[in-house]
Amino acid sequence: MGLLGINGIGGNQEISPASGKQKTETINFTPKPISIMTEQIDYGKIKETINGQYKEFDNAVNNSALTGKFLSENDLLKQGYKKSAMMDMNGGIYYEKDGESIRVMNSRILGNGKSLSFRNKNMAHFATYDDKGKETGGIVQVKQQNGSIKVYEYDVDIEGNKFIKSVTTSELDYFADYE
Repeated sequence: MGLLGINGIGGNQEISPASGKQKTETINFTPKPISIMTEQIDYGKIKETINGQYKEFDNAVNNSALTGKFLSENDLLKQGYKKSAMMDMNGGIYYEKDGESIRVMNSRILGNGKSLSFRNKNMAHFATYDDKGKETGGIVQVKQQNGSIKVYEYDVDIEGNKFIKSVTTSELDYFADYE
């Protein structure tokens, strides 16, 4: 007598024993590329990666007004940014100072969380934040001398260390917007 069907379904049906022949399939495992850890170590106000491999990324992050925590309107006003009368169609509010701009998204429109976008003439920095205002990742774009844009995509671990996920070069001569 064999086993009954699962959960009694099928009543007295038996599960047939294996035929003795077994089909073996080869499983090919291809690991994902390992992210490069770029732990930020404080040396005064300047932070840099441990391995020093991404100096351009370090400089861009250090020159960005964005920090590891979400900046509120009060934070931006204290830093001298002026609130623009302009709001984009997704609810982004703009703050400007000395040729720099910061776009603030503080709502969950279309399922997106909090984000900040910083931009000046040489770089752009887009960062996402969790509900508690802690940075979770982002994208840094740096204008190159030949007119192209180098794009660094990164994640942030629970301790605030940045992990470079990808580095690409775009031949486009403008900073892409991220949402």
